[in-house]
Amino acid sequence: MPLGHRDRVKAGRYDGRTSWEAYRAKFQMVAQANGWNQAEKAVQLAAALEGEALRALLDLSDEELADYRAVVTALDHRFGGTEPATSLRQRLASRTRHSGEKLGVFAAEIRYLTRKGYPHFAAEVQEDLATEAFLRGLTPDALRHHVRLTAPASLELALSQAKMVEEVLEENPLNRAREGGPLGRLRPRARQARGLDGVDSEDSEAEEGIVRPLQASVYPRRPPADPQARLCWRCGQAGHIQRFCSARSTPATSQIGPQQENYRGPV
Repeated sequence: MPLGHRDRVKAGRYDGRTSWEAYRAKFQMVAQANGWNQAEKAVQLAAALEGEALRALLDLSDEELADYRAVVTALDHRFGGTEPATSLRQRLASRTRHSGEKLGVFAAEIRYLTRKGYPHFAAEVQEDLATEAFLRGLTPDALRHHVRLTAPASLELALSQAKMVEEVLEENPLNRAREGGPLGRLRPRARQARGLDGVDSEDSEAEEGIVRPLQASVYPRRPPADPQARLCWRCGQAGHIQRFCSARSTPATSQIGPQQENYRGPV
């Protein structure tokens, strides 16, 4: 529904120094919100031009100045993207996440390269290509492996899983030493994912599938010590330690060789 006169949205100015494609998308949204027809869109777009972009009107005849499509075409010729689709496909194939790059920025770049590199493909095929390119370009390796295990069906799902996994990985103290990033501890995060410590997480079951394998790799359980392997330093007998020894005689040190171990490990 068109907005009232006082509620009209302004498209802003365009001087040719920023992305024309981004401004054109913004202008289309503003035109739709304001309820402009084709003639009004031509006038409003021409009025928004300044600087080098204003010179695009010199490429049009008097009749074309009132034609919105002609004005857009003139701006496309001057400021539209000229990179061929083959080059965009190569960029998509080699695109990896840069160090410190936000996941959302990386996903947006992947989607842009997919749509521009394969403009005539169906939307479902573009989505599959974008999802695979996102998974292939994820870094670090641990993040990529964990997200691939979830088998996301779309780029949005892959991005959501990547954000959740990266949050857990960054709280892993071993990854702090390995990756050099600001990290915390994993165990409190695992308790939070299970809904403990007063935290009620709706995604606890999903996070549990990620936290448990990480905990198992970070905090492997040690086998319990065999009580019969404990050796007493007082009497030299196995099965108890010196603290609980009932013998009151002189410690039988001769029965314990220098290379033997007590229940806590090598002496």
